[in-house]
Amino acid sequence: GMDAIGLIFLCSIDVQTRHTALELLRCVRSLQNAIWRYSSKDQGRKSALQDIEPTFVIDVFEEAGEDIVQRCYWDSGRCFDFRKEWDTVPLDITLQSILESHDKTRWACCLSELVKHAAVLCHDAVDAARLEVVQRLANMTPSDFG
Repeated sequence: GMDAIGLIFLCSIDVQTRHTALELLRCVRSLQNAIWRYSSKDQGRKSALQDIEPTFVIDVFEEAGEDIVQRCYWDSGRCFDFRKEWDTVPLDITLQSILESHDKTRWACCLSELVKHAAVLCHDAVDAARLEVVQRLANMTPSDFG
């Protein structure tokens, strides 16, 4: 669904595209919640399952995002970079600030960890995003690479 599209666009190197993707994820949650509220008023509560609200990708980002930023901020991917052992993360660093920064490596590290968390709680959205990316890559790959 649209959660999967939001995840795909979060992979963009363009900051505005990432920001728009995050807004899309917020809108998906708001729209789905409004639909459920409207339909539950219209039909009445019929089962306990309707009381269980699903977890959206944006929920995972909002709940785990800041902790992930703290853990991933100094992960540069270089084995000789030991800054994370003694440097603290600057106080003004948030998931939103990393999303909006032009530091593609830092955003990629945080996004990777966020997607790992989302895969546990929002498996369908992450799987749909994975399938879409695989399909797009297959369409770009010449068939002789097979």
